[in-house]
Amino acid sequence: MTGRTADTAVAPEAASVGAVRVVLTDDQPLVRAALRMVIAEVPDLDVVGEAGNGAEAVELAAALRPDVIVMDLRMPGMDGIEATRTIMAGPGPPASSS
Repeated sequence: MTGRTADTAVAPEAASVGAVRVVLTDDQPLVRAALRMVIAEVPDLDVVGEAGNGAEAVELAAALRPDVIVMDLRMPGMDGIEATRTIMAGPGPPASSS
């Protein structure tokens, strides 16, 4: 695995109260790092997890229930389109962060 998994992701209670919880998904670590730096500068946005491929994104989405997933479309293995379809077909809406 090249990205963060649920065990190394930020715990939901560690995120700012009321913040939009974001998972970053890209197979290139430098792209994820750049996105993380940009998002860190935006109030009320918290990166709660990172995935290096579509399968990891599906796992993190189920475990962390983020509000937003920034998804690269072209990745080896499960691409972003298939991962998005799988996530959207999953169980109900995200858990409330309040």
